[in-house]
Amino acid sequence: GVSVNTQVVEGLPAEEILSEADEGYDLVVLGASGAADLKHQILGSVSSKVAWHAPCSVLLVRSGE
Repeated sequence: GVSVNTQVVEGLPAEEILSEADEGYDLVVLGASGAADLKHQILGSVSSKVAWHAPCSVLLVRSGE
């Protein structure tokens, strides 16, 4: 009884995900790389931006490696 929606779109990843989340979703599920390099510390990652700005719950799944 779970509905899943998959799309492929062009644009800035975080902005596209947040725009879609505004359409009334209950949950956004994202993979998180756990990168801690300088680029990610300065610019922020897609998963971090979505987690902070999404209008719904966000589940971040990090790889076990």
